[in-house]
Amino acid sequence: MRLGHLLYGLQCVACGSEDRLWADYEWNLIECRECGERTPLTPEISEFREAE
Repeated sequence: MRLGHLLYGLQCVACGSEDRLWADYEWNLIECRECGERTPLTPEISEFREAE
């Protein structure tokens, strides 16, 4: 089971899809479920997640 969080209100830079970005905390990535584009989570996001 992989934990993830849908990022509402954000748009993929690569394909332009809205509300298709997921934060994958296991792999420390943000992924677009529409086009598959991935980017690493920034330290600021990772620190926010740990604080929850």
